[in-house]
Amino acid sequence: MRQEKEAIKKRLNDELQHVKFTQHQEVLNRTHPVSAKEKLATFWNKEIEIPLVPVFAIFSLLIFSWGMGMEQKQQNHSISRQLVEVGGNVYWEDELERVVVLREN
Repeated sequence: MRQEKEAIKKRLNDELQHVKFTQHQEVLNRTHPVSAKEKLATFWNKEIEIPLVPVFAIFSLLIFSWGMGMEQKQQNHSISRQLVEVGGNVYWEDELERVVVLREN
């Protein structure tokens, strides 16, 4: 068993003898930042994972509640509005009152 491991290790070393890792210092600087610039770069290089299901659920609830509020506003507005006939034309009563007040001033 030990001879097999040694044989595998020798074969691996023979195959990788031409491969050299030359960026030791760069890797150390990235993993262990010293200066403020390196620390800031490390901070900005974080990966953020946003779970889609809760975000989609919250977004859907916001859209749904906004739509319900708009529908409620339209229902309340349409209940209080009445059509009025003036001079052979039909107007919304609240708009007619607003225009009459503007013209009087």
